[in-house]
This record gives sequence, C-alpha cells and structure tokens, in this order.
Amino acid sequence: MPSTRFSTLPACLLLAGLLAACRTPVAPQDAPPDVAAPFTAATFSDSLLVESTSEALFDSLRQRWEAARPARYQFTYTPICFCMERGPFQVDVENGVLTAITPASAPDYRHFTYDSLYARVADAYRRGAAQVRFQYSPEQGLLAGFYIDYEAQMADEEFGAQVSQFQPR
Repeated sequence: MPSTRFSTLPACLLLAGLLAACRTPVAPQDAPPDVAAPFTAATFSDSLLVESTSEALFDSLRQRWEAARPARYQFTYTPICFCMERGPFQVDVENGVLTAITPASAPDYRHFTYDSLYARVADAYRRGAAQVRFQYSPEQGLLAGFYIDYEAQMADEEFGAQVSQFQPR
C-alpha cells in the first residue's frame, strides 16, 4: 500500500504554484517612479499593471508625467461608463492639444489628453469621491486606467477609462 505522504506531495506543489500565480500585485507605496526618465512606447499588458488607491502614489505619477511629458504622443483611449463615449478612440496629442481622434465621432473631446486624465483623477481625490482606483505601469510610471465612484449610494455616475498603445512621437 503506497504512503499517502508521497501521493499528496504533487497536489500540494500544484496548489502552492496556483496560489502564487493568483497573487494580486501590491502597489509599492513608497517607490515613486523615476521622474527624469523619458517615456517609451507601452502596450500595457494587464498582467504587468499594478492597481492602487494611494493618492500619494498617484501624485508621484502625475509629477512624473508633468516632468517627462513628450511634446507629441498617441494612445488608445477607452471610456468605461454609462455614457455616449464608447471607444476605443485613437488619440493624437501635440503640445497638450488634441490634434486628431479616430473615429471622429467621439462626442466629448475634453477627456482625450493624458493631462486631462490625470486632472480628472486628481479632481476626484480633491472632491472626496467615494472610491478612486487607478492602474499604472510600474516600469514607466505611466497611468494606464482609472475608476472613479463619486457617490457610493448612487448608481451609474461612475466613470473609468483604460489607456493602451501609448506611443511618444
């Protein structure tokens, strides 16, 4: 009769491996990104993003953006809301101004620069939103998405966005 100690070893190893793979990344609260490093192209793989609610970390990401913002860049913007904006939209920005958007049928152009995305999240913190979460690329320190719930007891006023295919020009 085989020993149960040896027959359960493979199952324990498999379980330990699965638990390690399911671990959610934790935002490094005291490791702000390098402000001086220039941004490079990023595709933002979900498995490499970190989610956080830390206003201090968000502020460090925004400072990085302001210090290293490229004069020209392009990205894909997908709003996540109960609103007319459906996306995804390919956005071109030059010197902080939207220069092109595809498809051209986007109903509200205010949200279509990285500056406006950072401003929207900062405003949610300032207004004391019930919940503010954001995702970022720890390699670049670049905002990759956010979710804002202004009123916990109100339905459908939440707003979020995902950013992908960032490309400095």
